Amino acid sequence: MKKITKIFAIAAILFSGLTMFNACNDDPCKDVNCGTNGTCDNGTCLCNTGYEGSACETLATAKFIGNHNVSDTCSNTITYTSSISQNSTDITKINIENFLGLGTGVIASADVSGSTFTVPNGNSGVFSWMSVSGSINGTTTTINYTLNDGAASCTGVATYTRI
Repeated sequence: MKKITKIFAIAAILFSGLTMFNACNDDPCKDVNCGTNGTCDNGTCLCNTGYEGSACETLATAKFIGNHNVSDTCSNTITYTSSISQNSTDITKINIENFLGLGTGVIASADVSGSTFTVPNGNSGVFSWMSVSGSINGTTTTINYTLNDGAASCTGVATYTRI
């Protein structure tokens, strides 16, 4: 009886050792490619700042970029066109030209985080803006803002639809 118990004990130890050996060699990242914009952690890509996607293959700002028709309501409704482009010095930022319909020379830089962005307070020389935030849903970007011309202010919503 003692021999059978010893045999089972030795078999259990060997089986346990083989299982542990295989578990140590089973790398959850061995078939995961995160490219040059991320690293694998336990089978999942952790993207570098400014990138997203299952393989960190997409700039997070890309979803906002393009030409847009805009319907903007503050004190009255106006329509205009605007262009959103990648900031040339920071991959986490976008530039919005003709920002809030304030003129083709007015460009605001926005900080992107996921599907939202914020624009620091600024001014066009005539108007100043504050509390600017935006989000995207499909091809539509919505910007909520407050504008002030020194005499009065209004809180508005600008709906940017990609052309």
